[in-house]
This record gives sequence, C-alpha cells and structure tokens, in this order.
Amino acid sequence: FKPLDNKYKEKDSNHYCQLCYDTVIQDVCAACKKAIDGRAIKAAGKAWCPEHFLCYSCERPLTGDKFMLNEGKPYCQYHYMKQFGVRCFYCANRSSMQVIKVLNKNYCENHFFCSGCDTLLEEKKSRLLRWT
Repeated sequence: FKPLDNKYKEKDSNHYCQLCYDTVIQDVCAACKKAIDGRAIKAAGKAWCPEHFLCYSCERPLTGDKFMLNEGKPYCQYHYMKQFGVRCFYCANRSSMQVIKVLNKNYCENHFFCSGCDTLLEEKKSRLLRWT
C-alpha cells in the first residue's frame, strides 16, 4: 500500500490519491476536458462544468432551462427548433415556434390560414372540409 498524503479525495466512503481521482473517479467536462471539482451537469452520458453547459449555437447557459441534444451537442429549445425543427409546408422554413399539423402537413402558426380569405385559422377551432 502506498501512504496517502494530505491531497487525497473521498467519494462514496472510499479514498483515492489525486491522480486516481482525477483520471478514474472524477467527471471530466465535455467542453473544457478538465476534471470537474464540484457540481457537474450530466446529460447524454457526458458531464459538463455548470459554466460550460451552453447552447452550442448561441452559447447561452442552459443550467435550469429546457435543452435538446443533437449529435451529443446541447442546444437551447429555440436554436434546436430553428436548426432541426420541422419545416413549414407553406414557407419551407424551419419553425422555432409551435407548429400546426393538419392532414400530414406542418404549418407555422402564421401560415395556417384560409385559402379563400386568408384569415388565420386556429387548429382547435377549425374544421377541415374536403370538396370532392
């Protein structure tokens, strides 16, 4: 046995030298690749320092917010939907807002309107009629 100096660490009632703790036990931040000493945020099998858990697109902190992952990278809900969300059938843009799905087509809230008079339709109040 090797004697431990005053730089040992404890986890789950076990004692570790600094080297073993840093390389085997302690979480490593997916962003900065350094050992996380303290609180870690874990998502998708990875760990992040709280200050490095940021939206991959806008770099806004995600701590406490809803986030989504794409290829292991975290995104705020807005940027995830903007980059990977469904396309509007009318304008073909990706929607960062709620989409309306009608007859297997997706629409931005602003593009679900009456084909006769251009009045915006509300999904829950509208009735879809098919003329044959």
